[in-house]
Amino acid sequence: MHFNHNEEGSQIGLKKTTKLVLAVTLHNLPEGMAIQNFPEGAIVSMPLRAEGMPKSKTFLYGVYFKTSTS
Repeated sequence: MHFNHNEEGSQIGLKKTTKLVLAVTLHNLPEGMAIQNFPEGAIVSMPLRAEGMPKSKTFLYGVYFKTSTS
């Protein structure tokens, strides 16, 4: 965290959830399929659910982002 800002890094106008989804997606690109699939899919889907997205959509997004980046 920086002293004069609420968030770390550049201010690009994206929600924290969007930044999290992008970070996990970028992290997974070189990683490939691994045992980490379930926790990383949950990392994507849980914040989306917390913002009010239906459970079925959050599950699909978690599966999609994990499989599309593996």
